[in-house]
Amino acid sequence: MPASTSDQRPVAVVHGLDAPAVARVGERIDINLDLQASQPVDGRLRLSVDQAVIANGSVHLDPGDTRVSLSTPVAAPGFVVLRAELVVGGISSALSSVVVAKPAGRVLVLEDEAKQADPLVSLLTDQGLEVERRAAASVPPSANDLSAYDGIVLVNTPATSLSLDQQRTLQSFVQDLGRARFRRAATRARSSTT
Repeated sequence: MPASTSDQRPVAVVHGLDAPAVARVGERIDINLDLQASQPVDGRLRLSVDQAVIANGSVHLDPGDTRVSLSTPVAAPGFVVLRAELVVGGISSALSSVVVAKPAGRVLVLEDEAKQADPLVSLLTDQGLEVERRAAASVPPSANDLSAYDGIVLVNTPATSLSLDQQRTLQSFVQDLGRARFRRAATRARSSTT
């Protein structure tokens, strides 16, 4: 009497599903699958993210390990469920994993002159960050007033544009709140007359 499909050992399995434990909304995450086969086989591999299929296709596996890597953006905060399923000869092997998706990072861009940060703001926004722009002179007297931001970028802002209290606020933002501060300076064109 032939064995039932539930008694059959699979000839290929999803042996591993590796993804970051934590990611931010808008970030692309790499998903690495480790597939194992005991003999050459053809099968169907499906990868879903929160029940939405992002990859579904035929796959040929040689004996041993096969690594497959895919990337996908994180769409919303919360728990993101990843599921990989390999079907070979009617027998399914599946693994799932969860990624904790945090809200997009918030960055405050301070510029000495309006529109100087346009290219940087576009780049940060394209990378999935939430960006707010202000004049450099708007730095509040307390770092606690900046606690909603993950980082601050100063664009073409010389120290002389900030009061001593504002400089201390930015220092406290980094040291006391453990946040990031960056300075970006662009070359300014200078003209001289003789």
